[in-house]
Amino acid sequence: MKFALRRLSKAHRFGPLKSFTIAGNPNPELCPVLALEIFVERTNRLRSQLNEGSLLIALVAPQKPVTANTVSRWIKSVLGGAGVDTVHFGAHSTRSVAASEAVNAGAPINSVVRAGNWANKTTFNRFYNRESVRIGHGQN
Repeated sequence: MKFALRRLSKAHRFGPLKSFTIAGNPNPELCPVLALEIFVERTNRLRSQLNEGSLLIALVAPQKPVTANTVSRWIKSVLGGAGVDTVHFGAHSTRSVAASEAVNAGAPINSVVRAGNWANKTTFNRFYNRESVRIGHGQN
C-alpha cells in the first residue's frame, strides 16, 4: 500500500512530495495492509467529495478530514492506554518511544535503527533512545 503527501508540509517547503509504501504480512492478524483495507471499507459510507483522498476522517458530520491536532490527541490517548507516561511523551515522540521500548525489550539495536530509518545507532542513542518510557520504569 502506497501513501503520498498531497501538499508540502511546513518542514518540507520544496521538492517532490514524499511517499512511502508499507508491505503486507502473510498473517492476517498482523497485516497492516489488510487492516487499512478493512478500515477504509468500514468507513466507506462516511466518505464523500468533502474528504476524498483522506485516510483519516471525522466520525461526526460533516466527516471532514481530521486535523493534525486530532490525530495527536488520538495517539496520546493510545499511548496513555498502553501505559506510556504521556506527561513526558506525546504524539511527537511515538517513534522514539516505540523504538526505545523495542530495544528495552531485547530487540537488536541494528534492526531497530534500520526499521526507524535512522542513519546509525549513534544518532538513535543520542537523540531518540529513552531508557524508561513506561510508568514504573523510573524517571526521565
